[in-house]
Amino acid sequence: MKTITIRQAFPQTIDKVFSVFSNHEAFGEMLGQKIVRIKDSSTGDKNGVGSIRRISMPLGMDFEETVTDYQHNSYIAYEISKGSPLKNHRGQMSFTHSDKGCFLHYEIRFESRWPIPFFSSILAAQLKSSIGSAIKRFAER
Repeated sequence: MKTITIRQAFPQTIDKVFSVFSNHEAFGEMLGQKIVRIKDSSTGDKNGVGSIRRISMPLGMDFEETVTDYQHNSYIAYEISKGSPLKNHRGQMSFTHSDKGCFLHYEIRFESRWPIPFFSSILAAQLKSSIGSAIKRFAER
């Protein structure tokens, strides 16, 4: 099992940061990925528990993630629900207030479906770099 941990302070309010991270399309824009909500949640917030987003990757490797837990301005958890070379995938984002804005603790855990040596390690390093850089750029603007 591989774990990626990203910690980021933001000068923006928790309302501002959470509104981007919880909105599937805005989150995709921030990451530089094509992410589209394909199913609304039935819980009142269209991006809440049960909502599904499709992430389009190069070479047609699209996959879907389903939000499994959602607490406004506090917490988002999701799992890959269709596609992907990953299994046992879970992403968790915790948001807390800070004196200067807010703080994010983002953790992604997964295993590779394929028994390719070092695939999980290479993918983890690439994901941490690309996601971490995008989040840092968002915090700095």
